[in-house]
Amino acid sequence: MASTTDKQIILYGVPVCWVFDLDVATPDGIIDLWQFDNLGVNPTYKIMAGGSSSSGGENIDITRADGGIIRFTKTIPIIKGEDDTKAVESSGGTSASGFGEMTIVINESYIGASSWTAFIKAVQAKKANSAKFLIVFPTGYTHARKGAMGIGIIPDGYVYMIGSISNDIEQQIQAGAATTLTLTFAAQVANDWFDAPDNTSPTVSFTGKGIPIKRGGSTIPATNNVPVDLIAADITDLQAGKIILKEVA
Repeated sequence: MASTTDKQIILYGVPVCWVFDLDVATPDGIIDLWQFDNLGVNPTYKIMAGGSSSSGGENIDITRADGGIIRFTKTIPIIKGEDDTKAVESSGGTSASGFGEMTIVINESYIGASSWTAFIKAVQAKKANSAKFLIVFPTGYTHARKGAMGIGIIPDGYVYMIGSISNDIEQQIQAGAATTLTLTFAAQVANDWFDAPDNTSPTVSFTGKGIPIKRGGSTIPATNNVPVDLIAADITDLQAGKIILKEVA
């Protein structure tokens, strides 16, 4: 009988995560933003049973004679009466899909950042603009895929979601310990992503976007940690605010 436990059980997390900006002007629809290679704990994702207004967005529901419900996302600007400026949205945002969320705990600022303070400032600016991101991280290592914890190690797969930052940016400066940052992303609808008339079958390639992992005197090569490319059907689900998973072949 062939062994299954070495292939079907996730034993280790992978300390990397990609946070991309959405950009319809580029061929792959994304541009590099933050790449992390030092997460504090295993990243988490939550797949809700279905979209709902409870995740922060509001909806217009139309009930049919048979009890079925047709739902539109309601766009409601909130304007400050004092100065007619836009107020901060609720945590999920007006385009929250309600399909899921992701959370990462960061030990170290993104690769290439000038400092931790500059990184927090960049997060603050993105949150103030209700920016949407494509977040990607590995689902973990099985025994069969971990090799010798070196050259042969590859993740079991990857999880993807379009989301915006939904939690408060909170920092407690530590004395003699790492100051971490927790980012939670609420799933967002992104209908305008890849919505150009001349792009009928969009794809996303992650070629060249691998992240090396330090192993103390050696590294797991970047080529071992490259997200699986997205096809048109994946992008359709992501536009709808869903979480998708892709196995590494």
